[in-house]
This record gives sequence, structure tokens and C-alpha cells, in this order.
Amino acid sequence: MLAKREAQERWRNETFRNINGPENAFQHAFWNALMAWGHGTELAKEAADIHENFPNNPPCEKNMDLHNNNIGRPIGASTSQWVGNIQLADAVYRACIVQKRCIWTAGPGSTPCTQ
Repeated sequence: MLAKREAQERWRNETFRNINGPENAFQHAFWNALMAWGHGTELAKEAADIHENFPNNPPCEKNMDLHNNNIGRPIGASTSQWVGNIQLADAVYRACIVQKRCIWTAGPGSTPCTQ
């Protein structure tokens, strides 16, 4: 829930919000960073992969989410336990949105779907 709240806060003034937009890309990356930060990358990957493996998950959305999950995990794993959630969120935001390492399929800066 922390990842969702942080994403909503960072995009609260945006005119464009979509389930497959940059807000969701950041949310996935930050969620995985949080899990890796607290529990390690293996457990984070296992939990995130299970989350994406549900019937009728559109392949394009699944691939997008798995990609964005992969962006967040190394950030969380390499972050000191002594920093706070906001600093971790800032690091993920820089990588995901500013450096454009995350992908999304709707809205400004979107990436074409790959299946």
C-alpha cells in the first residue's frame, strides 16, 4: 500500500492518470524496491512474479510490469537500511521516470506494447 500511496501523491496534480501510465510504472518499481530493501531481491522477485501470474493478465501489461519490477529491485537492494522511504522513493523516481528506465503503454512518453 505504501507504493500505491506514494505514486498517488507524486501524480496527484497530473491531468493524465491511467492504470498503464507512468504512475503505475513507478508504483511497480517502488514496490519492488521496498521488498528488496527489506527482504532481499530473491523474495521480492518471487512475490512480484506470483503477483503477475494470474489468468487473463494481458501479456503486454504483464511484460511491462515485470520490466518495471526489475528496475526497482536493484535500487532497493543497493540502498542503505538507514535511509527512509522517501529517499528510496526518490531514487526509484529518478531511475524510473527521470532516466526513463521504466516503461508504460498509456499517456505521455509511452512505449509501444511488446508481447
